[in-house]
Amino acid sequence: MSDVDVSLILTRYGGEVLLVQRRSAGLGDHLWLLPGGTPAAGEHPLAAVLRRTHESVDLRLAEQDVRLATVVYWHTGVVSLGSGCSSPPSMTSR
Repeated sequence: MSDVDVSLILTRYGGEVLLVQRRSAGLGDHLWLLPGGTPAAGEHPLAAVLRRTHESVDLRLAEQDVRLATVVYWHTGVVSLGSGCSSPPSMTSR
């Protein structure tokens, strides 16, 4: 199980936020979520969020179109939250 998930918060002028409805995943079916998911092994978080957004909503974004806002790490049920990060986390294996 990965310690990292990526999500995109895509807003329009006026405050609308893009959500996707989870389908055929078993756990959490029909929940509304931000586009995103788990990075592939060794995949950079920014590349992962661009790929996962394209896969879920058929929207292609360039790296310069997005910025890292928050990093959330999952470790055996403990969540560590960091915001205002100046650079994405490394994807080194443990």
